[in-house]
Amino acid sequence: MNITGKIENVSFHFFVNGYAKSTILEKIILRYEEKTESYITKLNVVVEGVEYAINENSYMEGSIICLQKQFPKSIKIACCQTCRHGNFCPFGDNDNEIFCLKNFTPKDKSDVVDIFIKYSSGEISLLRHQLLQVKSIGFRCLI
Repeated sequence: MNITGKIENVSFHFFVNGYAKSTILEKIILRYEEKTESYITKLNVVVEGVEYAINENSYMEGSIICLQKQFPKSIKIACCQTCRHGNFCPFGDNDNEIFCLKNFTPKDKSDVVDIFIKYSSGEISLLRHQLLQVKSIGFRCLI
């Protein structure tokens, strides 16, 4: 299935001088790269009247870092990647997949590994979030 050229609009949450705001981020799939088994995407967003773009990145986490570097210091992205409760699966993750461990306080890294073992065996369920589609927890949990 070829989804090159597909455009997705997702909610984009951010803070300006501490005040929470939202807008729409446009994600454009440019092509599929077989070598890395990933989609190369472009991101466009208008924040406070200024357009920002990230061209040709193969993973969303890197795009978020690049996007944050473009913003003035007064603007901070509010998403699971910038939240102290957002975690990737230690056994490997999929692009755009992050887990919220808001109701879990690990004592050490083995606690995080244990919770994912329980998740993969079906003993517990974890709240999954898609990048930038953060619910209200994204605003409360920023580091």
